Parts: sequence; C-alpha cells; structure tokens
Amino acid sequence: MPSLRSTGLGLPLLTCALLAASCSAPVVAIDVTIVTKACAGATNNGADLGHDPSVGVDTLRLTLSGDGLSTQTVTAPFGDGTLTVPNVPLGTNRRVVVEALKNTLVRARADSGLFDALDGSTVQLSLFLRVIDSFTFTTGVDTTTCSKMVYPRAGHAMTLLGDGRVLITGGYTIQNDGLHYLNQAEVYDPKTGLFSAQVASPSFRRGGHAALAVQLGAAGTGVIIAGGEGPSDPVSGSGNTVAIKPLELFNTNVWQQITPPGTSPTRTHQSAAVDLRKGFVVIAGGLSGPDVPGAVALDGVSWFDPQQTIVKDSSQPLAAPLADAVAVARANKPVSGSARGGVVLVGGRDANGAASAQVSGVVFNDAQNQYIPDATWEAPALNHLPSPRVRHVGARTKSDSVVIAGGASTVSSTDPYANTVSLITVLEPDALQPYIEDTTARLSQARADSCGVALNDGTFLVAGGATKLSGVNTTVSATDLISPDGRDTTVRLPRGPNSAMDGGLQMPRHRAACVRLLDGSVLITGGLQYGAAGAIPATLDSAEIFMPAQ
Repeated sequence: MPSLRSTGLGLPLLTCALLAASCSAPVVAIDVTIVTKACAGATNNGADLGHDPSVGVDTLRLTLSGDGLSTQTVTAPFGDGTLTVPNVPLGTNRRVVVEALKNTLVRARADSGLFDALDGSTVQLSLFLRVIDSFTFTTGVDTTTCSKMVYPRAGHAMTLLGDGRVLITGGYTIQNDGLHYLNQAEVYDPKTGLFSAQVASPSFRRGGHAALAVQLGAAGTGVIIAGGEGPSDPVSGSGNTVAIKPLELFNTNVWQQITPPGTSPTRTHQSAAVDLRKGFVVIAGGLSGPDVPGAVALDGVSWFDPQQTIVKDSSQPLAAPLADAVAVARANKPVSGSARGGVVLVGGRDANGAASAQVSGVVFNDAQNQYIPDATWEAPALNHLPSPRVRHVGARTKSDSVVIAGGASTVSSTDPYANTVSLITVLEPDALQPYIEDTTARLSQARADSCGVALNDGTFLVAGGATKLSGVNTTVSATDLISPDGRDTTVRLPRGPNSAMDGGLQMPRHRAACVRLLDGSVLITGGLQYGAAGAIPATLDSAEIFMPAQ
C-alpha cells in the first residue's frame, strides 16, 4: 500500500496517491491534495492562529467509507510525510475524511463528500483542512492569499450545481450614486477553492431574485432564476429600477430566456422554492414593482416546469396578498399515504406593507393540474405566527416541520433595523399548532437580513445580519446553531474545536448569500457591512466556509 508523502512540515500541500495493491476486488487510483494551512486572514495582522488548522496538530487521521465497504481508519504523525492508506475498491458513495488531531481533540477536518469510483479512472480530490465549528476565509491551494469573488455583491443568489460547484448570480453593489445591479455570473469551485467568472452570464441585471436548482432530465441539473429587480436598460445598467419578468435557465454554460404567459404578473420580493414531490419551482406573491409607493402586493401563484421549460399560472390565488414571505418546501407526508409535497409561505408583508404573521401553503393538485391552497395551513392554529415577522430566515427540519428565526417585527424603509427580533418559532403541522416563542430558544443577538441554511444533521445555521445598536445600524458577525425540536429546541454558538473560540463570522455581513456544499460545509459570500454612522455600507467580495464538527 502507498504512502502519504509531504514536501515538508508546515508547507501548505500534502500530496498522495491511493493506489491498487494486491486486492481481490478492482480498485481505483485516487490523487489527493490536502491543504493544511489557512490563508493569511484579515485579522491579527495576517497571523490568525485561531483559524490555522495545523496549529498544535500532532496526528492526521484518514477514514475511508462507502457502499459495501467496512469503514477503515488509519493514522500517522502530522508532518512526517507518511500515512499508509487503505485500498479504494470501485463502487458508489465513497468518502474520504481527513482529521487533524491535537492530542485526542479534533482541531480540523476535511471531507471529500460522496463520490463514485466506477470506471477505474483516477479520481482527483482536493481536501481543505478547516478548523471545525467555525468560519474560515476561503483560499486556493497556494494558501498565500484568501480567495474572493470576482465581483463584490449583495442581494445575490448562490445555487449548488450537480458537480459540486456553486453558481453565483446577480446582486448589486452600493456606491455614492446608488445601487448598481449585476448580471455577471461567477462560479466557486470547491476543488480549487477559487472563484472564476462564468463564460456566459444572464441577460438581465437583477438582485433579490430566486435562483434554484432544477432537474432537466437527460440534460442534468440546471438553474432557474426568477423575479427580482434591476435597471430598465439591462445592457447599460441605466434607467429606472423595474421588476424583471422573464425567467432565465442556466444549463451547461448556456442561458435561455423563458417568458411567462401574459397572465403572469411581473414580480419582485417574490417567494420561491422547489416542490420536493413535483420538482416544479413554485413562485408566489411578491410586489408588482420595486419597493416604492405604488407597488402592489400580489396573491398569484405560478410555477416553472423544468421538463417542459414553461411557466404556468394557477387560477386559485393565495388567501391574501403577500411579499417577502419565506418559502419552505416540505415532503408533506401524512400519517398514511404518500408525500404530498408543496410549499409553506411564512411571514413577510401584507397588502398594506406591514409586517405579517401569516402562514399559508400551496400544494399541487394532480386532478386540477395546478397549485391550490394547502388546507393544512388554513387551520386557525396554524395559519399565523405568534407575532409578525419580516426579513427573517427559515428552513425545513429533519422531521419535516418548519423553523423560522430572527427578522424584524415592523417594516420601515427609513429605519429597517429598529425592531429586530431574536425569536425562533418551530411550526409543527402534525401537532396542529405552532410551538410558542419563549425565552429558552432565542438567537444570541436580535437581527434581520441574516443568512440561513440547514446542515446535513438537521441543525439550522443562522449567520450574520444587521440590527440597531445604540441608535446606529450595525452589521453583526453573530452566528447561531439551532437544533429544532419543538419545545425542546436548543440554540448554541459555534465555539471552535476547544469550545473557547469565537466561531462566528470572520467578517460581519448582512444580505449575504449562503449554500451548503456537497461535503456538508457552508459557503457564505458577499453582503453588506455598515461602517461609521451615516456612511454608505461597504459591498463585500470576501467569502467564508463553515466546517461542522462532524
């Protein structure tokens, strides 16, 4: 069996080849690059030892698992250049995890995520050791500098592609003369740790849009972007700000415009999610135009069918107009019978522009061939939150309930963070009532415009946001890990490997975008950051990755 060979202790790269030895089953060659250093961060004058994965590490531990395999683990002293590794038989769902240990404590880990080794071709893996239970700036394999997006942006969207890369679309920068919307797309590649400009970009500049992965049959995974707002002249970026009606579909580096039927409203501040049963993209509510006086709240429901690549409208509206609701797709499986799918819409703004406590849902009716209101959420105990919420975050839990966190209780265009909240609510439809908000499960800091994403173990990560402190709008780095379980929901701060670090964001940010990667870590990019009172918020180009403890 081969060895893991290092070019020297403290160097950023370790390279190894996992090769066939005598083995009864066919095996595969795997080339692995392990990055053992963090980039020079923006804190502590570039010597951010707290986020350096190799500090104090004495042992490397490699674990191999996969379908039909017994889990195999090997260890070696860190930095001595040798690590005997097991053979890797051909098969599906292989996974390589490398952990860096300080004594018996896991300080950092790297995870290949699941991969298939089926045809004997050499598999290339890049594994970035990152300090667990904390955020680390993204870096390339050279580790000398932190990798950043090609364009600073906020109000953008990120979508995980089928090959593990991340497509980043739209958003805006804030400059002295106002918002500048982007149409330039870029891609983050976890294998290199780098961002690169996408060859082709959408036709429309837009921010606040939805960007969701869809299955296109034999064509693989695509991305549909819908809604949002941008300049009336998308070429020059000039003109009045308007809502963007055409959808755009990304597939294999090509963008295709999809025009909704004439009955479909032009939307911004829409709600959107992919129905887990049908695979349709549900687009509901929103405003008829930019968020200025005269914009009308909408009650219509449309959906995008990725197999036919067309948009259709439902003849049955929502119970009431709404905008900025959080949309969460559920399996929606009853006690007996098959999953019904559908999407839940929580909070947002009502027809008068006020923060709303509404909860509603839509589900696809096969007989009617359209989305209709989901009667589950029309029950009096379930059709409202205990209090209004806007600019909050939400996700589906492992038990198929819905968790909602943070946000603001009021709406104000001139004072958006005056009434931010730390509230957490878990909606349990099977219990026919939402669990009440109490003081035992709260975010560590009240805030709105956070970034939220569910981890593989069902924990809900809420990162960053903005609030008002001492009368000043302030961007925060606070991060919370919510384990939703009804009345037993718990919240904790990420504290690093020894429970003594501040595991929050390296850089405060709000209106950022986040997405879970194939290895279970979370990428967060861009956003805005308040500086001195009255100053224009900075638009960020930096990116960070959260590495779960396991």
